[in-house]
Amino acid sequence: MDRNASIRLLFAGSALALFRFCTPPSQPAFLLCGFRWLTGLPCPLCGMTRALCLLAKGDWIPAMQLHAMSPMVFAMLAAIFLDGAIGTFTPWNCRRWIPAAVRNNVWSGVLVLLSSYGALRIAWILL
Repeated sequence: MDRNASIRLLFAGSALALFRFCTPPSQPAFLLCGFRWLTGLPCPLCGMTRALCLLAKGDWIPAMQLHAMSPMVFAMLAAIFLDGAIGTFTPWNCRRWIPAAVRNNVWSGVLVLLSSYGALRIAWILL
């Protein structure tokens, strides 16, 4: 049993379960985002938690309205969960089939997309 795979399975499984059974309010009572609190502008991740909760329940349209990148983040979280499940419960390692450079580029690409989307949201508000 791979310890790192077990940790990925526990982390991603807990997050997916939390998103499935948690229902945050449509408008938060107070702001948790420090960037939004200081500037009044949404950060690249503003609305992501509520969007992921909606996606876990199957409400795709409201989730996309909160954060357009939420399906991509949800898919990445599901991929981490599946990778952990395969690594924990099978004797073979799937990660060796995908070169580390490719895995790192995927995560870098997600980071670039989230940052670009956040910058576009801010620009849209300011213009």
